[in-house]
Amino acid sequence: MLWALFPQAIFIPNKNSVHALVTFHSQTLHSEVNVLIDSGAIESFISPDLVEHFQNPTCTIPKPQTIRNVEGTKNKQGKVTLAADLNICYNGIKTTHTFYVIHIGTDHMLLGMPFLAATNPDINWTNGTFKGKVIASSMDTHKWIPNQDSKVWKPFKVIKDYQHFE
Repeated sequence: MLWALFPQAIFIPNKNSVHALVTFHSQTLHSEVNVLIDSGAIESFISPDLVEHFQNPTCTIPKPQTIRNVEGTKNKQGKVTLAADLNICYNGIKTTHTFYVIHIGTDHMLLGMPFLAATNPDINWTNGTFKGKVIASSMDTHKWIPNQDSKVWKPFKVIKDYQHFE
């Protein structure tokens, strides 16, 4: 009905999601990871696989919360019990965000409204493109000591067909 009354008011994006590659640093590993940018998410999330792979420090949430997926189903993680603080740098803007540890499908991280509000990134929502570079680092990155293992960028199942524009 709205379509018939206000056809110019309907927004239909060419892409149904916006993705980016983010450079992720931890105390021992450095790699690019797949990130979903989601303006409908009121928090930011990180996959348990990424936390484990990068040995990212986490803390226990005092009151575990149930997380629902976009379609309303409960997340297969069940209640969220862990969180990780990460430093995020986008175009010179440095902020610290809490990421809740849940299963988020093929993406490794989900940047929600806290990231969007803090950085106001250059996103073309119609074309589904993200412009700029995001660097995420764990809170223990400052302990990194260059050695043979940590100099090598360790790959982490990155999907290369993400549209990313510098």
